[in-house]
Parts: sequence; C-alpha cells; structure tokens
Amino acid sequence: MPFSEFTQDTQLVTVNNHVFDYFHIKYMEIVFEQTWGDGACLVSEVKTIKKANYSNLFIKKLNFKDYDTAAWKWENDYNFGTDISEDGASYTLHYDQAANSLNTMGMASKGYGFAKIYVNKFFDTGDMVKMDVKYSGTSSGNLSFRLQEEDGDYWYYLQSFSSLSTEDYTTLYIPFEAFGATYLGGNGRREFSFILQLQFGLTNMYGSGTLTYKDVEIVSRSEVTAINTGSRTIGSDGVIDNFDSYTSAAEPFYQWKLSTSNKDEFITLNSLKALGSNNKYCAQMAYKADMAAATYSLGLTVETTGVDSLSLWLKDASVKSDNSVFNYLDSVSAHAYIGLTLTAGTIYYFEIAALISQISVLRTPKKERS
Repeated sequence: MPFSEFTQDTQLVTVNNHVFDYFHIKYMEIVFEQTWGDGACLVSEVKTIKKANYSNLFIKKLNFKDYDTAAWKWENDYNFGTDISEDGASYTLHYDQAANSLNTMGMASKGYGFAKIYVNKFFDTGDMVKMDVKYSGTSSGNLSFRLQEEDGDYWYYLQSFSSLSTEDYTTLYIPFEAFGATYLGGNGRREFSFILQLQFGLTNMYGSGTLTYKDVEIVSRSEVTAINTGSRTIGSDGVIDNFDSYTSAAEPFYQWKLSTSNKDEFITLNSLKALGSNNKYCAQMAYKADMAAATYSLGLTVETTGVDSLSLWLKDASVKSDNSVFNYLDSVSAHAYIGLTLTAGTIYYFEIAALISQISVLRTPKKERS
C-alpha cells in the first residue's frame, strides 16, 4: 500500500496540515464497512518497506522470458506453443482448429483456450493494462485476456478480432474496471493486487491463424492522453447513446463515470445479443447488491428543441434465491434513480422505487435535489 495512495480523512478529525507525515504514525486501524455478513480477518507481518527493495515482486512491463515455459498450462488441452520474441516482450499464439481440440461444450465455452502463466507477483502502480495486439488468419472470435487474483477470483477482457488490425499492432488500453467476472472464488472484488496467473488466449474461434500479445504493461490513466473522454452528442434519430460507436468493452470506461463508493460495479457490452441495426449493443451495468449504491454517469451534449421527455430501457436482473441471505424477502428488485446534472450544477432526478423485469419508460424528471 503506497503511502502516496492514502487519502486523508477530514470528517470529525482535527486537520493540522494536508501533508502525509507518515514518519509520525501514532496507530493503525483496520476497518470493515458494509460487509453485510460474518467473517474473520487474520493479520500478520505488518511492516513498512521501501518499494525499490522489492521491485522484483512488481509487474510494470511483462517479460515473457521471466517465466519458465515448462510451468505453463493449457486450457482445454489447447497447446498454442511458447513462441516468445528474443527480447521477451511479445508472445504469439498459433491456433489451428484442425490440429487442436477446442472446447465445444456450452454456449459460453465454444472455441476457446488459454495459455496460463503463473506469475505470483503484484501489479505495479496504475489502473490500466496496456498492450499491443495483432492477429492473422480467421477473423471470427475474440482475443481474451484473463487473470486470477490471489483469492481465486478470475477476471476477463474480450475484444473482437474484427476491431483489430491485421497489418500492424493495435494498442489496447484496458481499465481495471473493464474486466468482467468469469469465476468468483474469493470475495468478488477487483483488487488486482497479487496476481497468481495471467492467461492469454481466444474465444469463439473456429479457424486458424496467429495472435500476438506485445508490450504488456501496467499504466495509469492519467499518463494516457490518446483516449477520447469527450461528451457524446444526441443523434439525428433522437438516440443519445446507442452504443454503436463502441468497438470494445473498455471504451465505455473512458466516457462513462462510475461511482467511487462501489468498487464492484462494471459495464460490459453484450455483443452476442443484438437489439437491431440502430441499437447494436446493449450495455450491461453490473454491481454487487451488498455494497454502496452503484452509479454510472455519461457526459452529454443534448439538443432540447422540441423534446420534453427522456426515454430509456431498463431491466432489473436481481436474483432471489431460496438459499440466499435474503430469503426472508418476498421479492428482490432494484431501486433506481435517473439523475440529470445541469451545467449550473443543479441535479434533477427521476425515482423508480422498484424496477420490474420489463421495459420501463421514463417521463420528464420533476424532482429537484440540490
């Protein structure tokens, strides 16, 4: 936990200065909030360290030659080989449906495989994964990058081959929040602190070719200036945002703003379920029910001439299970607020006490909250 990433708590506390004088620490607290359940915390080996002395434990830029290829594992016995560049910066997967047995069981598992690399290291300071990717051959399917945290949680990122260049490398910036949950064996939180495995592979592939991952490194979003974070403008058809212009699951995280109190929310684009030519993707906004309220906001430039209402499709995907801790409830449904922040800072919101599992149409917001 770098001292530079600690945030000063100014509530009910006397503030003498705004400089973290970490060499005058009086005591340390470990606080659990919004746990909604029982648990145990084991603490040991508390110490202050100099990061430079432990640099070998952190991944800033991945060198594939640092990991013994004899220890690599293969998902579904799909052996892509260990074609590593001389400098160790890139790794190429050779996929061939005829020569390898791709898994074809289940809708979510067709034509996929991974090369598993056991790294057992920390990610360096940052909030994004940057990598260069190039493919050749069959263009169906997606590249897939997965990782496994120390507590057993698996997180994944997919991007369609059709959005990548075959002539040159395509640079991908993947915010940590853009990773979706593929299997939760731990606490279900994107901690990305200690990484057990990095997995490089593909999914929905039924052909042959190559896929190269190059210059995989951890960066900070503040260091990247090439990402478009501008507002989105209403279209001529009246649709504010139909997701057509997004080519990857990471792009919404450059333009949509997530709340800071809920660390488990994330947005994904469901490219497998099209909603028509004018609304190609449906954005899935997922969050944990036992955390603080999840919120998503998007900067907009809206033409208001001749309009008096806001239209929006919402569907509640809450799950009520007989064996859940909420089995005393007759029903489970999300309480939603649709908020509009004006340029003057005033917030108008529309309240929906319970989203039903069908399309909900919103009318003009009437309530004001300052």
